[in-house]
Amino acid sequence: MPLSDANKVSQSTGVCRMKRFYDRDIVGFWLLWLGAAGALPSLMALAIFGVIAKHDSGGYIQFADHIRTHMVLSGSALLNESATPISLFRIGGFPALLALLQSISRQNYQAYLVALQIVTQSCVIILTYVVARRLGATPRLCLFAALLPSFGFIVMANISVLTDSLYSAAITTAAFVLVLHRSWRAALIAGLLIAAATTFREATIFLVFAFIPMALRSDRRWIAVALVVLPTWFVAAGQIGWNISRGAGPVLTTSAQVTLVQAVLPLLEHKVPVYNSNTPFDRVASETVGVGGYSQIAQMQNRLFQAGYRAPQMAEIASEEYFRTWYRYPFKMISTTISNYNDGFLAMPFEPLDVIAYTLAYDESVRPYFTRMNVLWANMVQGSFVSLILLLFFVASHMFGSAVSVYGLISPWRKRETGELRWDLMSLWCLPIGLAGLYMPVHLEYRYLLPDVPVICVLAAVGWSGRRRGLVGSPAIFHSDGSI
Repeated sequence: MPLSDANKVSQSTGVCRMKRFYDRDIVGFWLLWLGAAGALPSLMALAIFGVIAKHDSGGYIQFADHIRTHMVLSGSALLNESATPISLFRIGGFPALLALLQSISRQNYQAYLVALQIVTQSCVIILTYVVARRLGATPRLCLFAALLPSFGFIVMANISVLTDSLYSAAITTAAFVLVLHRSWRAALIAGLLIAAATTFREATIFLVFAFIPMALRSDRRWIAVALVVLPTWFVAAGQIGWNISRGAGPVLTTSAQVTLVQAVLPLLEHKVPVYNSNTPFDRVASETVGVGGYSQIAQMQNRLFQAGYRAPQMAEIASEEYFRTWYRYPFKMISTTISNYNDGFLAMPFEPLDVIAYTLAYDESVRPYFTRMNVLWANMVQGSFVSLILLLFFVASHMFGSAVSVYGLISPWRKRETGELRWDLMSLWCLPIGLAGLYMPVHLEYRYLLPDVPVICVLAAVGWSGRRRGLVGSPAIFHSDGSI
């Protein structure tokens, strides 16, 4: 190669290496306005509903109070506290954060939490734009991918005293960091974010495996895999060790005493003899949840507690019964698992009416009529023009949200996606599939799938951009030093 050509290659490489994450054509101060715009739906909901601190929030607040006042129990006092001791039933990360905010202001800690959640999700909005742009989506579709989730179920999570907002931010950010930078540093950051998420929701010890395909895209793949997976398992081991030191035994949490009973309720509704042995656990279960369903779980726990069972023991037996049910009735459990996923989950990228209804239901325990198609249809038949408009908008929004999800989920598998970009998209695809696969066999709610929505919107935006992807580079390959 002539010297002049070599110099040109060297200069070109140097310019390429200088083009890092903060490119002027992709990242600028205007993105702060994007984050602020994405926060508006949550701020509007906050003005209307205020801070929502109901249902699960009470347990987190109680745990936080115990931490703040140094009243976390151990030994027999812990096991005899109740049928579901709060410091065993919940993992301690989110309560610890609440305790920290309480130490700053006992009166305003919930407002501080909501502010933190909204700001964190605004950062996710900005990151979503950057990732979509880096993967080759057009600017308008990047805005679409970034802003559409801000109108979704994250609104309810942002204004609630629940784990979902911060958990979603940590999981989504970890996935995006791994796609943006293929370095051991990015893997370490992602691993620490996933580990932090584990302290909010213990099921993350299984979800972490969905990040392995992303880690394998790194230059040092097996080091990256270790850096992604091991922090989560270290956190889990630390939590188990703490519970052992408190006399509770080798348990991460005892939430299985409720969740894995709830998982077999559909079989009980169809008179499948799940709890048919002569053990005290099965007798009590068949007399309570076997008759009254979910509303009788608390009574079941209390009766077993009075009979001498303690939370770790109940969780262990519930786990054994759950896996035994899979062994005895595999096809019924498969059917139940599939039925746990409804069409509303697929439409999550855009369900504004459902978001309002879900927030109202969580705040006031009342499901409004405008998301009940049978009621809307009956009112429309009787001549209600408002019901007609609501019904059309409800159907159209579900169709649009479902189309975004379907297109996003199939985009990595289209033949036109080739090379590095296809593998980037396929590795991101593993997160929504992993989350659904994690919760469907047990219990699935809208808020459990919140980390999926920005990822699916990015997949859809990149897939729809097509040949115009060349505006940024096709594909966007990130090396260990951050260059492309």
